[in-house]
Amino acid sequence: FRLLLSARDLPLDISAEGRVIKPLRRDLPGTEPGQSLFIADSIAAPLIGKTWTGRVQLRVFTGKEVDLAPGRYRLAGRAFLPREADNPGQFDERSYDLRHGHVASLRVEESILVRADRWAPAAWLDRGARRCREWLKAALNTGMKGDDAARWRIVATMLGGAEAETRDLEEPFRVTGTLHIFSVSGLHVGIVGWILWRMLKPFGFGRGWMAAIVCLMLFAYAFLSGLPSSTVRAAVMAAVLLSGELWQRRSDMLNNLGTAALLLLI
Repeated sequence: FRLLLSARDLPLDISAEGRVIKPLRRDLPGTEPGQSLFIADSIAAPLIGKTWTGRVQLRVFTGKEVDLAPGRYRLAGRAFLPREADNPGQFDERSYDLRHGHVASLRVEESILVRADRWAPAAWLDRGARRCREWLKAALNTGMKGDDAARWRIVATMLGGAEAETRDLEEPFRVTGTLHIFSVSGLHVGIVGWILWRMLKPFGFGRGWMAAIVCLMLFAYAFLSGLPSSTVRAAVMAAVLLSGELWQRRSDMLNNLGTAALLLLI
């Protein structure tokens, strides 16, 4: 199916049946809304008389702000591969999709919900995290009307530069080598964890209780920031590091790293 698409200059009209697993997010300028992960069980291209069966992972576009609810669907639309990179060093969306297991993209023209999933924790968690991020973004923007540059810089520093509006503001930070402050990861989680630890110290909690509270708050921060992968990784590593306080065990960096890696892989 992918080889056929790569040999064509035009998209291919197809119909597919399978399951929508969860919404997809992509931190790129001009990213279209309404992207979802779709696992197709069967694909048919009536115009060329071909069919394919088996699990095929597609990235689907609906063009709507509302995501497709997890469940089984019949979709019809135009399948295509992203454009190849034109210049050396340019972002190669085609290979990026393939590394993430997306065989092709599908721009949906018609969707029929066959059966909605009654249990979709991954999609619920992702949707809740995005709503929390929007709420926190609105809270951070309170009283900042008229100063768009400052408003988006605060949002990008606190929650990460996942907004299209921050792209023009990133250039000075990219030139000076400080763009990492727009990526919520170990630096942000470490600062938040240190602040929480210092705030809890005067209350007289034991070190084990303090470690447990800080771990919970760090995962809450990851949730509020929209659950970006870098923040979740850092929160897991911090939780493993602090868990030594719970069991009164001396910390060992290689053990911490191995445990965090195992948890992330699971």
